[in-house]
Amino acid sequence: MPKHASQKRSLRAFSKVATLAAGKMGKRKRKGNEDSNVNHITKTPKRQSAPTGSGNKLATVNRLYKKRPDLHKRVVDGEMTAYAAAVEAGIHNRRVHVNMDKPQSAAATIRKHMDADKVSELIDLLQDDDQS
Repeated sequence: MPKHASQKRSLRAFSKVATLAAGKMGKRKRKGNEDSNVNHITKTPKRQSAPTGSGNKLATVNRLYKKRPDLHKRVVDGEMTAYAAAVEAGIHNRRVHVNMDKPQSAAATIRKHMDADKVSELIDLLQDDDQS
């Protein structure tokens, strides 16, 4: 064990750096109620801390709580993601990424994720001469 205070400080600093590098260091724990930012009814963070805008998981979970409590419970229990539940509830539209640089890849993605009727409609729209 180091004898001098500067050696102790250096050892603590090295330990913190090593812990950070290993990805094991999180936020410091607060004294008192650690769940003070959690709504204990919905098991989600309290609403006042929620930012607004698209892509907000908290807003999606809150909408699920209001619109589909059964799906909300499954999200809170970890059975499904908030996005999957929102798609099932009709809150969000299902979306996929399409590689625009490779037509074969785009076609494969569309075939995989879109039903045949919608693929036919897409083909008609793409072949339409009245492009505006």
